[in-house]
Amino acid sequence: MPFLSIGSDIGSRSLVHQGSSAMSGSYVVEEVAGDQGASFRRLVFLDNPNTVQSEARLKTGELRKFLIKSLKFITTLVSLN
Repeated sequence: MPFLSIGSDIGSRSLVHQGSSAMSGSYVVEEVAGDQGASFRRLVFLDNPNTVQSEARLKTGELRKFLIKSLKFITTLVSLN
């Protein structure tokens, strides 16, 4: 089964959100600078910090604003559980 793994060549990353839920434990959402100027958001559960739960490439403009609002909503739901 394929999975995402955090390697040593990750480049720059910044913490966007940190939280905890009863079901999943502690987690962080990071913004990572990728190749050719692309940005990604990653969800990482701290019980297994070298494995990325999910990753999404960020786009600019209105779609990016929508995605950021959606991510904030999803992280709110996760923290409620």
